[in-house]
Amino acid sequence: MIHTLEYDEILDLLKPSNPMPFRTRSLITFQYASSSRIGELLDYDHTLVSPKETKEEKAYYQKHPEGRNYIHTHTNGLLKSNIFIGPKRISWKMPNFKTKNKNKQFKEPFVLKEENLLWRIITKWLSMCGEQVFELRESRARQLVREQLKPYSSHILRKSRGTHLANIFGYNSYDIRDALGHVSLESGTHYISTAGRENKMREKLLEMELGKNV
Repeated sequence: MIHTLEYDEILDLLKPSNPMPFRTRSLITFQYASSSRIGELLDYDHTLVSPKETKEEKAYYQKHPEGRNYIHTHTNGLLKSNIFIGPKRISWKMPNFKTKNKNKQFKEPFVLKEENLLWRIITKWLSMCGEQVFELRESRARQLVREQLKPYSSHILRKSRGTHLANIFGYNSYDIRDALGHVSLESGTHYISTAGRENKMREKLLEMELGKNV
C-alpha cells in the first residue's frame, strides 16, 4: 500500500490560515491538482541521443561515444498560454517526463470550480505570475514544498491525487493512466476502486461540501 495524504489534509495544508509564501501554496496546489512530478511544472532541459540513429550507428557510438550526435530539447514547463480557464473548469497541457525518451506526449489535468480552494489559489496565482508560471530551479521547488510536507517529499502530492481520483472521485484505470501520465495501464491499477469522471466528481464534491455544513 502506498502512503498518501487524505483529501482533507491537502485542504488544511492549503488554507490561508496556514502561513506559507503564496508561491509555495500555488506550487503545491498545481502539483497536487496536476498529479504531476514537480519537474513537470518547471522550465527544464534534456539532452537526448538522436532517435534517427541506425542500429549500426548505435553500436558504433557505444564504442566511440565522443563522436556521437546529440539533439537538444527544451520545454518551458507550465506556461500561461497552455492554461485554459472556463466557467466551470481550468485545464492545462503538460509534458510527460515518463515518455521523454519516446514520442513526445502530453497530459491535460484540470480542476473543477467545485474544488473551491484549489480553484481560488490557481486563479489568484495566474493573475500574479508571468507567462512562465513557476520561475525557479527544480531543486529549490522541491525544497520549498518539502518544508511544508515534512517528513514527506513533494512526490506524495502526486500519489495522493491519484488515490483521491480513484477512491473519492471514482476514476477507472484508464482515467488514472491519463491523469498521472502513466505509460502502461497496469501502472495505475493500485489506485483503482470504482469508475467515473467529471460529473461524478462534481456530485461527490457537492456531497462533501454539504456534509461539512450539517
